[in-house]
Parts: sequence; structure tokens; C-alpha cells
Amino acid sequence: MNDGFEPLLVSRADASPLAALGADAGPPALGASSGCAREAEASCSSAIGLIDRGALDAGPTRPALPSGLALPACAGELGELGAPEPLRGLEFGDDVYGPSLAGDGRTLYFSAYVGGEQQLYAATRDARGAEFSNVVELPVVNSPAMDGSPFITADGQRLYFFSERSAGAVGRRDIWVSERVGDAFEVPALVPGINSPSSELLPWLTPDELTVLFVSGRTGGRGAADLWRATRADASESFGSPSNVEELSSSDNEGRLVLSRDGSSAYFTSDRGGSGSDIWTATRDEARGTFSQLRRLDALNSDASELDVMLSSDDRELFFASNRGGRSALYRAERGCR
Repeated sequence: MNDGFEPLLVSRADASPLAALGADAGPPALGASSGCAREAEASCSSAIGLIDRGALDAGPTRPALPSGLALPACAGELGELGAPEPLRGLEFGDDVYGPSLAGDGRTLYFSAYVGGEQQLYAATRDARGAEFSNVVELPVVNSPAMDGSPFITADGQRLYFFSERSAGAVGRRDIWVSERVGDAFEVPALVPGINSPSSELLPWLTPDELTVLFVSGRTGGRGAADLWRATRADASESFGSPSNVEELSSSDNEGRLVLSRDGSSAYFTSDRGGSGSDIWTATRDEARGTFSQLRRLDALNSDASELDVMLSSDDRELFFASNRGGRSALYRAERGCR
């Protein structure tokens, strides 16, 4: 399925949405499509499978922290999400996954296969809906192993992502974080407290970074790749023991889970329902309540696989990956203000 178990497999407002869940520089060289042998635990596009390793151009230097592009919130209610459209300007020759739009509304982080490797990139746009340009690789963050499913924090200072790098690893895929110092992201560090001998990926954090949601194939869930949550009292501390997000997990594979600004709506992907990986949503009445009223967002889904959902900081854009065009590419759906 994807970048994320992308499925086996699995940003940002003023208030913390959990409450989060219930309880507590030109473009890089572009390579040809890579081969992949699936393993029982994940799909090929997920990169959990075995992937032929090819040479990757180191690419240009990392992007500078951009000046802001205002994404004003609606004065009234949000409308319905419109028909998806492909993101322009990200014409890689292979699969692209894991979109994460910075709070400035301008900078998009994502992962792409180049020369047989999944690596992290960034690109910028000048306005909502505009074509992306200035695609750059993140060479200090990337490793010779697979790196993907990035998440940029609300303040733009930390980039969380999964990596298959072996040095310091706990499992097959672990969640790492890179701190921005000036205009540069530094050498990543393993995120303590949440990784296991299984695979962890597709992180999403509340704006205060006290709650992390992620996907893991570890035991103790409802089966396959499940949704998990961990919390901490201070952003400088390690996360506590993760707990399964039971009301949104299933015996099938789930993908990245994100919350709306007020924490009342959840968006995620799932294999449930027998139609492949689709985008689902759920709502709750209280900030610390349990999500219910699950429904599939049929207007966004296709006969192919949809993966790696991400909301813009104002909730008006939903980004995701889909292979509806033959290979995985990035799409966005926008909604207006009522």
C-alpha cells in the first residue's frame, strides 16, 4: 500500500486536539521506478517490503525556513471538501508519499522514491492551490536507508519521520526527529519511548507536541497495522507507553491519523470495507471524548489506494497520496468557508 504500511502497514492550532484522542538549489536527479518484493507484513509501495537499493544523487542543500504565507481560518463554518486534484510541480519518475504542509501554508515536506530509495524532500508554493517548485532533498536528514512519512511541527522547528537506518534502531522502522537550527535541519535523533521491535511510522503531533499519533504493527492492538497514541507532560521529555486507539483501529491496516484544529474530527486511511485503502473520517462531541460516527469519504476515494492524509493548519486543505494515476502521487482537496 504505501509510504506509510503507507499502509501496513501506519498539523496545529492554538489548542491541543487531545486532548488528542480520548484519555489523557535545483531539483534532485530523478530515478527510474524501483522494483519491490512484498513481505507478509506490508505492501510494496509501503516500502516495508524488500526494495532494490540504487544510487541516489545527494542533491542540493536543505531549504531555508520560509517567510509565512497566511492561511486564515474561516470566519464561519467550513464547507465540504471538493474534488481532489493532483499537486503540480512534483513530477518524480516514481512513487511519492507522505505529504506534510508546514504551518506557513507554503512549504510541503514529502517522501519520494529516487534511484530505488525512499527519501525526504521539500518544495514550496506561493499561494493556496499554486504549483509547487524549488524541490530540494534533505541530505542531512536522509540516510542510505529508507526515510519517509515526514511530519513538520506547528512551529516548523522539528521534522518527525520514519527511518529504516540501523544505527541506534529499535525495530524495522522507527520514528526519528530532526531539529532545525537556523535554516538547516540537524542530524536526526531517535524519538524515545514510542518505538518497538516492530515498525513505527506516520507520526502526527499536536501543536504542543505533547501527544503523538502514529501507526505500528506491534502486538496489543486489534490486528495488522493499528493506530497508537502516546503522551508526555513536557516536550523535552520522553513519551510514555503507547496505547491503542481502539475506536479507530480495526483488524485491517490503518494509515496516518490526523485531527482537526479543534480536535472534533479525525481523518485516517484504512483497508477495512474490502475496497482497498480509503480515506475515512470520524467525529466526537467532546475534546476528550471517544470518536464515533465513522464514515468513508467516498468523494475523495477511488478504485485505487488512498494513503497518508494530512490537513493544512487551517483545516481547509486535505492532502493525501493516491495511485489512481498508475503510480503514487500527491493530491489535495479544498473546501471553502460558509
